[in-house]
Amino acid sequence: DISQAIKQMEPDLEQKLKPFSLELANSTQEKLHQLTQNIRMEKFEVHWLDWLEIEDEREALESAMGWLSYLSAPWGAPYLSTLLVNLQDRFFSKGNWTEVPLLLDFLFRREEFTSPQDTYYDPSNSNLIEVIQRRQGLQISLSLIAVMLARRLTLPLYGFNMPGHFMMVWRKENEYSL
Repeated sequence: DISQAIKQMEPDLEQKLKPFSLELANSTQEKLHQLTQNIRMEKFEVHWLDWLEIEDEREALESAMGWLSYLSAPWGAPYLSTLLVNLQDRFFSKGNWTEVPLLLDFLFRREEFTSPQDTYYDPSNSNLIEVIQRRQGLQISLSLIAVMLARRLTLPLYGFNMPGHFMMVWRKENEYSL
C-alpha cells in the first residue's frame, strides 16, 4: 500500500517528497498533499499531549508550539525545531554571544524579524514556522521565537503574561528588565 510506504518515510516526509512533487500532475499533487495532511493529523493526535510530560517549562513550550505550527504549516515546510536550530547556528556564527540584548539585536535588526503592517490578521502571522520563514509575525509570535531561541542558548529570557499582553523579561544579575 502506497500510503503505508509514505508513512514509513517520516520524519522528514514532505521535505523528501517536495522536489519530486513539482513533476506530478496537479491532481496527483493534491492527492499527495491530502495524504500527507492526514499523516500530519495522525501524528498530531498521537503526540500533541506529549508536552505535558516535559518537566522543563520552556522545552514544553517549544514542543507544544512545534506541534501546533506543524499541523497548519504549508506543505513541505520544515519542523519548528529545525528552523530554531538554523537560527541558533546563525546567531553563533556572528560570534559567541551570551547576552540577551545581543540576541534581540540579532533577531530584530540583523535578521529583520518584524510585525506585519498590512496583513496583521492573516493566520500565518501566528504560525511560528511561517513566521520564521517570512521573518514577519504578530508580536506574541516574535516574542515566543525569542524566548524559545533564548532557551536553546541558555539565556535568561522569559515570557511574561500581563492582562491583554505577552511580554519578554530577562534577568541581568540581580535585576529584571522588560
